[in-house]
Amino acid sequence: MNEGGACTLIFYRIGNITREPLLNLLAAGLQGSSICHCEIALGEPADDGAMTGVLRIFNDAVGVEYTSRTGRNPSYTYLSLGCSTSQLQAMRAFAQKSIGKPFSQWAMAVSLIAPRVTNHQSYFCAELVASCLQAGGLLNKDSNPAAATPSSLHALFARSAATEANPWRLKQLQFAAKQPMHVALSPILPAVPSQTLRLAGARSVSPPKGRLRLLEGSAASSRGSILTFNSLRTQ
Repeated sequence: MNEGGACTLIFYRIGNITREPLLNLLAAGLQGSSICHCEIALGEPADDGAMTGVLRIFNDAVGVEYTSRTGRNPSYTYLSLGCSTSQLQAMRAFAQKSIGKPFSQWAMAVSLIAPRVTNHQSYFCAELVASCLQAGGLLNKDSNPAAATPSSLHALFARSAATEANPWRLKQLQFAAKQPMHVALSPILPAVPSQTLRLAGARSVSPPKGRLRLLEGSAASSRGSILTFNSLRTQ
């Protein structure tokens, strides 16, 4: 089986700095970016937009979680990546065996200065996501996940993503029958990926997120059909 699948990179952006934990502010400041946390959702969102199979870790006693989220928080940015079914299965297998592994403050602290070599015994958020992508063949096998940061992963995958949009919002728009769809893309902050992170060659074909079709009433001429902006509609 090598059919199309998908995974979604999830990035948290700093909001009101007076309400943010000190660790978030520190992480954002060291990166020079408003992005301070990342997660990965394996598989397509549910019909209601909920994201299942979310792999993440926070600085707490829980360690690595494989859980779900609604996708409704406006502070998060999403990058949907195409992958094969076999790649998705490999990432899910990695997620299952990583559950409960602890958070490493030290690894996060040195990731921008002198990153350790990932030992897969503990993680910080970007290291966990990069390790999962590497297990699925979406990140080059020679990359060091411990050198990843949330902003470097965003910069690395932003141009190759199938879409950059809130999946919950996309589902709501799809349910709005006969209404044109306008997706507001999140701004991409300039960032330089870590030189120790590289994409793993050409991606598998991304699942189609939309296509052009001629709507009833569109203009036509002897030269053929004329597509208008109203012809853009996500299926």
